[in-house]
This record gives sequence, C-alpha cells and structure tokens, in this order.
Amino acid sequence: MEIAHACVLHFLTVFHKSVFHLPAVSQHIVLTTCSNRKRIPPDSKLLGRVVIAGKPSDVGSAWGKALRQSKSVASAKELYAGRSFREAEQAADLLGARFYIVSAGLGLVAAERKVPSYGLTIAQTSEDCVLDKISGGPADWWAVLKASSMYHEDFPPARGLILAALSQPYLEMIGGDLSSWDAERRSKLRLFTKQDPSVLFPQLADQWMPYDDRLDFVSRDLAGTQSDFAQRALRHFAASIISEPGSADTHAKRVKAALYGLEMRAQPSRKRLSDDEILKVIDAHWDKAKGQSGLMLRVLRDDLNLACEQGRFKHLFHAAKIIRKDLA
Repeated sequence: MEIAHACVLHFLTVFHKSVFHLPAVSQHIVLTTCSNRKRIPPDSKLLGRVVIAGKPSDVGSAWGKALRQSKSVASAKELYAGRSFREAEQAADLLGARFYIVSAGLGLVAAERKVPSYGLTIAQTSEDCVLDKISGGPADWWAVLKASSMYHEDFPPARGLILAALSQPYLEMIGGDLSSWDAERRSKLRLFTKQDPSVLFPQLADQWMPYDDRLDFVSRDLAGTQSDFAQRALRHFAASIISEPGSADTHAKRVKAALYGLEMRAQPSRKRLSDDEILKVIDAHWDKAKGQSGLMLRVLRDDLNLACEQGRFKHLFHAAKIIRKDLA
C-alpha cells in the first residue's frame, strides 16, 4: 500500500510540474521579407525572367497557374538563406513567436509551410523582377498575387505584438494592407524599416521603431549592411526592448535610449558611375580581383572609391563575367 501511495504521489508531482509549470507560449508574431538567396535551386518555370509581360491580372493568373503546377520542396524557413533572413528567424526563436514571410512570389506564408523554390522578386536590380513585366508598382503586384497564389494566407490574428522587419520595396508592397488595419490591431504593430514610413503610409508613423545606423555600435554582433538593417534592428528589439511591456511610443523611447550617446559611422563619399562605366572598371581590374565578386566589390569601393549598391554590383559583375566568356 505504501509503495502504491508513493507511486501516486510521484505521478501527481510530475503531472503538476508538467501542467502548471510549462514555459509560457509567446503570442507574438514575427514577419520578415523573403530572401533572393535560396538553399535549393529555383524551378526553371518559376522565374521572373520567363514571365510573359501583360496586365497585372493576366501576369498574376499565369504565375498562379505555374505555382499550382510546381512541386513543394522545403518549408519556407528551410528554403531562404542569407543573414537578413537568419536574423529574423533568430528573433522569432528568442520570443518563441510565430514566424511568417512576405514573399513577392508566394504571398504571405507561414515559416513551416512547404513551398516550391522560385526566383521572382520586386527588387529592381534583378533580372527576375516582376515589376518589369507589369504596368504598376509593388502594391499592384501584391493585390493580384494574393488572389492567385495557392500559398498565400490571410494575416493571422495576434494576441501579442506583430514585429515586422521590411525593406523599403516590401513595405511599399504590403504597406496598404498594414495601414488598413483597425486601430486596435495597428497598435500591436512594431515596424522595423530604415526609412520613416510616414511619408508613404501616415497611418504607420506611430508604429515605426526609430533605429538608425548607430545600431552598428550597440554591440559587435549587430553591425552589418543596409540590406539586413531591418532584421538586425528586429533582433535587438526582441532581445532587449520587448521584455518590458508598453505602447509603441514607450518602445520607441526605449529604442532611442538604447542608441543614445552612440555615434554613427562616417559614410564615405564615393563617385557614382553609369552601368557601362562600372562594367569597364570591372573588366580592367578582373585579374587584380582574381575574378572573385567579393574581392571586386572591395576594389571598387575601397581602392577606387566608387559607389555601387550590392544588388546592382551583383547584376553588373554577372554581366561582365558573361561578356568576358563570350570574348574569350
């Protein structure tokens, strides 16, 4: 009897701990942009470059059909690569938050959703930019994509905060949706972008967290490039700001306090050249850079003091490589 009694007590103790001492499940949502870097090569039929130009509705319909005929190869969080995506994923992990991705090719997708690999973007520097195929801007494409993509889902309700790290083009794409939220839902939004969104979307002004380039000096692991700025800011917020509840205004003041007293890195003044001029420079310094894109970018910026945005440089370096191959 004593043994049986002891077993019952042990069971009740374990049950009590397992039920009443579970870690709290976060009610927050983390949202970030997709990445042009994929861990799996894209389906050759799911590339922006092969899309036939036309009215947004026609292009969206054709793209939706291509998606339906494609094969899902990995979950969204397994598909995307690159630092910006990893920073957002780490922020979601820190908070135990639900993780969503806004994709120019798929729509709004949950990180666990299995999806195909594709190459379609709204980045103007890419040969797979869908905006080159339609008459309209990012918001016009988003409207038809939501209606045509089998992978798109409506934004889920949130009991906690909604932390959105977005590049400027992707903010332009979905900013109208965010602005249309009612006041209560919008009050949960914390927006991480490099530029103040109030010029394009006045309704989102109060939700913007005012990070700037002083973020590089908060800690060594937060330094980075402009392309991953929003996601680095998001991770800092998740690690250091959100722990104390408060309104968007309170959180914005805490962000300013975290940056107070830090100085921004001086931005070098570099000369801008046309695409043709940059191509000639790349060709002239090919051997010096050993034909490597990373070294070539450093030659342009550090040795020659020339301005060339990373996405633009990637396109031009690829073009220079093809030209050299054709002339060989």
